[in-house]
Amino acid sequence: MNVIASVVGILALVPILVVTTIMLRHDNKSSNTAASSSNSASASASASASPSSTAAPLPSRAAPPIKARAAKKTSGPCGYAENASKLTQGNLFDVGLPPDPKPTPTVDRTAVFTTNQGTITVLLDAKNA
Repeated sequence: MNVIASVVGILALVPILVVTTIMLRHDNKSSNTAASSSNSASASASASASPSSTAAPLPSRAAPPIKARAAKKTSGPCGYAENASKLTQGNLFDVGLPPDPKPTPTVDRTAVFTTNQGTITVLLDAKNA
């Protein structure tokens, strides 16, 4: 009786797998054909979205030049500082400096991150923060 049930189950499963495979292959061909015809019409070199994506790509923008000025430095305990030589180089956006924490951290903390590759334990050293 178990053998008959197994054979019937396999016979029912095979057509489902065949139909699914045919449908998936047909779906990819129609999407690839449409994508290749639209790609050949445009001459821009940009990353193409997946066939199921409907979101427009995000616009890119160029960084405005940073006017010549002295490098900034915060007056708090962390003393964040800019690098004066890099202010006028390349594609940089002037986003300012982070605020110094109030109060200044004095106690070491341990942070544990759980990832799909295992756990990561990090010691946050308040003295050297």
